[in-house]
Amino acid sequence: MFTTTVPPKARPSGPEAVIITVVVLFVTVLILTGMKPVNALLVTGSASLFGALAVRACTTTKLNALLRPAMVELRAASS
Repeated sequence: MFTTTVPPKARPSGPEAVIITVVVLFVTVLILTGMKPVNALLVTGSASLFGALAVRACTTTKLNALLRPAMVELRAASS
């Protein structure tokens, strides 16, 4: 006899689930306020892409190396 087991579905982790929920809510609000669904998806997709690029740029080691002296100065000035 054959026994088939279905692998469990991979569910998004905490941060991924939050991001998906926020994007879905944002698209829903845009559609409910009168924007066409295609335009709402394009706006949300573009915003998500630019946000991801900004996060990627901020976490790059080169940018961190440039910002490190400024962060040290800010910490010293605030204490």
